[in-house]
Amino acid sequence: MRAIGFGQNTPVARILAQTGIGPLMTAMTPALALQVARSHLLRSEFDAAERLCRRVLELAPDQGRAWYLMGALAFERGDALSAVESLARAIELEPSEQEYYGYLKLVMAESGREQEVLQVEARARREKEFTARFGQLPREIQGYQRFVDSLRETRYLQYPREVVIETIALCNAACSFCPYPVLDRKGEKMPDELIAKIIGDLTDVPRDLPIWISPFKLSDPLLDVRLLDILADINHRLPNARLRLFTNGSPLTEKKLAGIAKVKQLEHLWISLNHHEKKGYEQIMKLPWERSLERLDMVHRKKASGEFALPVIVSRVGDGGDEDAAFLRFVRERFPLFQAALVSRTEWLGQLPGLTAAGKINPVGCARWFELSIMATGLVAFCCMDAQGRYPIGDVRSSHVLEIYNAPTYRMYRERIDTRMEAMPC
Repeated sequence: MRAIGFGQNTPVARILAQTGIGPLMTAMTPALALQVARSHLLRSEFDAAERLCRRVLELAPDQGRAWYLMGALAFERGDALSAVESLARAIELEPSEQEYYGYLKLVMAESGREQEVLQVEARARREKEFTARFGQLPREIQGYQRFVDSLRETRYLQYPREVVIETIALCNAACSFCPYPVLDRKGEKMPDELIAKIIGDLTDVPRDLPIWISPFKLSDPLLDVRLLDILADINHRLPNARLRLFTNGSPLTEKKLAGIAKVKQLEHLWISLNHHEKKGYEQIMKLPWERSLERLDMVHRKKASGEFALPVIVSRVGDGGDEDAAFLRFVRERFPLFQAALVSRTEWLGQLPGLTAAGKINPVGCARWFELSIMATGLVAFCCMDAQGRYPIGDVRSSHVLEIYNAPTYRMYRERIDTRMEAMPC
């Protein structure tokens, strides 16, 4: 394989020589270090360039430009395979950078991989279109849209990625941000036969395709005395199913926790605490602060002793105010073995009077279009935010779960709707 030189008119020089070298600093930032590395690379000082790139990656392994330069270094040294790997990593981290695609095409062409050059060109065109549509959005929102787009290229187009099964519509809290207090189906219990049917329907999902099952919607699943038996049945009949478990923490007992610890394929125990002080907690949750705190302390002790190994996440439905940061500090200090999380407050498609969302709706797609949200009645709500089931898309009592998921009017969202701005009732 022929290595490409670094004369000023070579393809490498044209691709790499895009920024000047700033003044050297005693303590260089990653950006400045990469500028200096680029300068070494242009002068064929490969060892010096590599040392700087590796130092940057030690401190910041997600620096796409460092991987890009490592790819150029590898190719100049005659290692096309390593060059492709590094450039692919750069594109994965910073997919909107068109110059990365340009250099990868160069490597592919020089290596005789013409068919792959066409694939890179097609990916570059898609990314250019993506940047034109979503490039003005914050990076994390762009990342979410990329995730939604990636789902469209998988079998989750035909099979639900997650299925919510509300085995019982019962909760002992009355949170101010939740529609449960005004829920039409409050107290409804899904019949055992219907739960078994849903699980049976899901056995038609290919065994090699992971799916997630959440046995709750507007409920605390720990209040369903059948919960552990239901989870055991899912473990037995759906070996490809991963489980998520949510609770406000108040119903947790040592006995229940011991049972939960034995459940297979359980990803985490998620506890919705929502405030870090007694007054605020009891105003929001309408539950005794001392009891909930005692239950969380118990879980933390069990985790510290090794009796409960699963990840535990303690969350707050945030409003963007100062209390959000105070809550995160409280969880990290009092429960260092737990993860702290914030969940954005939503307005539940207007189904909770007086409640407004904590943030704006971004013009992107929605991963919830790849899920099913089955209520205790058997009706399937449009999504997790359709609390009352005002926009049902089917009924599992009379239809197969996969038939509902693939109904043309619902599948349309996954296939043809680009953003929530184009969708009803989003």
